[in-house]
Amino acid sequence: MNKGIIIGIPIIIAVIIGILAVSMMPEGSEKMEVEDTLDKEIRPEDNPEIEKKIKEIEKIADENEYEVLPREWQISGPFQVDRTQYALGEKIFIRIGGLQFQDIGQIAVMKPLNDTHKEVYLTIPFDGAKKDAFNYYLDPQLSAVRGY
Repeated sequence: MNKGIIIGIPIIIAVIIGILAVSMMPEGSEKMEVEDTLDKEIRPEDNPEIEKKIKEIEKIADENEYEVLPREWQISGPFQVDRTQYALGEKIFIRIGGLQFQDIGQIAVMKPLNDTHKEVYLTIPFDGAKKDAFNYYLDPQLSAVRGY
């Protein structure tokens, strides 16, 4: 009798688990339909609001044409910067030339915090013993995380 109970208990537990599993399944089989979009052409939806906004942006872009300013080298000792003002997104070109063997230091590029205070944005090290001249491109970026 003990053998019957020992064998019967796992069978009863398995049947109960099977009934619970079947009862929790959703009714019917749900098939996922996947659309083949590889060969289809993507067409934007006609939305008058979006089209109006695109036309406004294009109008503003036409009115504010970007003009490349001529280079006006700003010179301070062995350091030269190619312009006095830059547009957003323009790279700043810095030439360092004529360094003496004993010239060692760094250029501190500053960003304004307000009208009276500035903060170091980037430092560019130089060593006249290693190189007496080199060029450097600086590509400043706007950053919401850093606050500029």
